[in-house]
Order: sequence, then structure tokens, then C-alpha cells
Amino acid sequence: MNKINWILSTLKFAMDSNKIIDEEKFIAEFCLFHFSKRSTCVELLEILEKAGKIKIVDGKIWLPKDYEAELILQKAEEAEKTN
Repeated sequence: MNKINWILSTLKFAMDSNKIIDEEKFIAEFCLFHFSKRSTCVELLEILEKAGKIKIVDGKIWLPKDYEAELILQKAEEAEKTN
């Protein structure tokens, strides 16, 4: 499995398990698993973000569909608080 596929499959598994991915912890896990430098993972995450495959917001890594779902949930909670 190549590194990009590992990143995407790991993120998908985490999102399916309703887990939030901390960017720094994810980078550390990547480095340990692949015996890679931090810069390698950072570069791959940047490539995936530019390609629209992931979103990195406030130090958290999301798949786009999960991020959009989270935004909708947050807006619904805010609307509920104002009512």
C-alpha cells in the first residue's frame, strides 16, 4: 500500500468510527509506520488538501464529506440554542 492510500484509508477508517483526527498525532503515527520524515507526511497532506481529498481545519484532519456533515451539525446546534 502506498503512502497516500495509507493516509486516505486510515482517515476513512477513523471517520467511519466517528473519531476526530489530530493532525500532529496523525503525522507522528505516519512517521512511525512508514519510517518517514515529518516533512514527507506534511507534503502528502498538502497535496491531498489541494486535490480536495481532505480538509485540515484547526489542527484536525477531515474527509470532505465528514467535514461538511460536522458543519451542518454545528449550525443545527447553534440554531437550536438561539430558539
